Amino acid sequence: MKRLKILKEQYMPYIKNPKHDTAFMIDFLTSKCDCIPQSNDFMGKFFFDSLLSNVYNCFLNQLPVFDKKDFSFKCFTVTKNEKSRIYYADMEPQDTIYVIFEEKTGYIESNCNMLFLELFIEKGIDDIDLSSENNYCKSYFSYLERYIQAKQVL
Repeated sequence: MKRLKILKEQYMPYIKNPKHDTAFMIDFLTSKCDCIPQSNDFMGKFFFDSLLSNVYNCFLNQLPVFDKKDFSFKCFTVTKNEKSRIYYADMEPQDTIYVIFEEKTGYIESNCNMLFLELFIEKGIDDIDLSSENNYCKSYFSYLERYIQAKQVL
């Protein structure tokens, strides 16, 4: 808790409040990058089954607890072009960046760390998360710290 207190004091001016929904996040993503919508199974059955388990077991699926059949995914690949150059800079040449949003829990997944951090931070944090200092709050401030440090290096 001591570390969280330090992070909150240092990074509170940078938070996004309140928390945004998936529609807002998709608009944010598509304003930053050219994206192609994908079906849930665009990465194959094994990947999708693993994704279902990850979302079901993550801290975002605590109250209320949704069943795997209730999840609703929005999947995208990011087109490799000038707009996405910064995100592809640390990727292998053959890689394609993907972003997946789950609408009920707010879960976000991407294989691009910088884009994931931007999305998670832009998603925001609610006053309830801030005051309860729950797992979402801890993750939010840790990701915010990593993002700001990474931007200073670039």
